[in-house]
Amino acid sequence: MTSRAKRDRKLKTLESWGFYGTPEWRLLRKRVLSRYGPRCMLCGKTSDRPCVDHVLPRSQFPALALDIRNLQVLCWACNKAKAARSLAAHIHASR
Repeated sequence: MTSRAKRDRKLKTLESWGFYGTPEWRLLRKRVLSRYGPRCMLCGKTSDRPCVDHVLPRSQFPALALDIRNLQVLCWACNKAKAARSLAAHIHASR
């Protein structure tokens, strides 16, 4: 990979993750964890570091990025397995 390609990739990653540092996301994340607790909504495991996940991926549905109805609590393993797929696609793929 060329240095320019590496730089472009790093910039795209930073731009994508910038959302998660915003005050709006941090407040909403706290609300979700307060409402649902640290238990994974897919496998039921309780996590000391739960992930707040977008049911419909933020990359495909940016208008739902801060909609609490589009968020779920997942453990790290379920979040990684889901990746950027919607919940329905994840369930279908795991059958």
